Amino acid sequence: MRKLQDRIALIMKRHRFYLSFLAVLLCTTFAFADKVDSLEARLPLEEEDSILLQIFLQLSQLYQNIDGEKSLSHAEQAYYLAQKIGDSTYTATVTNQLGISFYMLGELEKSRFYIEKTLSVHEALGNAPQIATSLNNMGVLLYAQGKLDQALSYYLKSSEMKEGTDDIQGIAMTLNNIGNVHKDLGNNDKALDFYQKSITWKNQINDEHGIAMTFNNMGLVYMNMEQYEEAEEYYQKSIVVKNKINDQHGLAMTINNLGEAYTLQGDFGQAMLMYEQSLEILDGVGDNQGVARALSNIADVYMKTEKFEEAVIKLEKSLEYALASGLKKQELDNNNMLYIAHKALGNYDLALIYHDRHLFLSDSLLNKDNKKYIQQIQAEYEKKIAQREARESWMNIEFWKQYKWRAIAAFIFVISLIVAIRKRVSPKSD
Repeated sequence: MRKLQDRIALIMKRHRFYLSFLAVLLCTTFAFADKVDSLEARLPLEEEDSILLQIFLQLSQLYQNIDGEKSLSHAEQAYYLAQKIGDSTYTATVTNQLGISFYMLGELEKSRFYIEKTLSVHEALGNAPQIATSLNNMGVLLYAQGKLDQALSYYLKSSEMKEGTDDIQGIAMTLNNIGNVHKDLGNNDKALDFYQKSITWKNQINDEHGIAMTFNNMGLVYMNMEQYEEAEEYYQKSIVVKNKINDQHGLAMTINNLGEAYTLQGDFGQAMLMYEQSLEILDGVGDNQGVARALSNIADVYMKTEKFEEAVIKLEKSLEYALASGLKKQELDNNNMLYIAHKALGNYDLALIYHDRHLFLSDSLLNKDNKKYIQQIQAEYEKKIAQREARESWMNIEFWKQYKWRAIAAFIFVISLIVAIRKRVSPKSD
């Protein structure tokens, strides 16, 4: 009876959550439309190339989490104007946006071309803050390709450059990304530590987009730890914020993650509902990377309910997206699932082919040497942090040694002066 009551309470909680989710979605959609309409109305009225460039850039940024193709189109128009103006700073800003637009569409090689181009321009200009940002973006790209060792190396370089600067958002983002690597390596406590540090920085500047992202990632860690209630709590926190800021791309990914939490708890009906909702949004914004993952998760539900033929159809479609976008980790997972599905169907020749592909990718993506290298660069980073803290502590001690007697003498002088003044001004008794 108690279990039934708990189950009913959970269902009611979920329904309240989804009703509030829809209400906020309507408000944010109207706000987004107003911003876009305002900017698009200015386009025919402006003649100056630099102002038109800024408008196209803003439109690209607004659309990047809503409609990937429109985001790319506006970024390309901004790039044409940047080339026409011939200003290196404009060019670097726009190539960075092109890199982000291609990343959101899952076209990782094109994204890498523009991110590397952005990095080169900033290095030529000696723009340290933007170099650090580009290093972080390279890490994000490599992480998406499953190259964890290279990703961590770029994140740590970026973090080192940002130390002591006022780039709070950049510091917070890189801490979040380092947490992602540790999450994938199964270092759950270390991942949560980096995520919590990231949240602390983000709260200082009310970075809602960043906070929502890290809430999502914390949900993933709790899911790894099989603490599903905590995972669901963080996913729902993330969904509320992403809904508020109209981050359709991020919203779809977190809804997908919520589906994974339901799958692991055996609630396949609710899981399928989440995956299909996520797939619809991701397909709408043109995110091939997300579409590949959502299709794979739908296939996972079919496999868990022994509908292997339906699973194979979804997995083959997911694999097409993964191969086209260079998503090695997704390719690895799909090959393993296709091996299991074909084996269950008695297609042993096909099962063997997918099994061999899975083993080959597994060896190339994260072998022992890569794990060792990741541990090594993380240790070097922690050593640098410890040395810096020790140096700062030593400097504080030396400062105190040098000035403590002067400070004590000054304190005694001030007290003596106060006593003397009081004696002079105190009324005499009759």
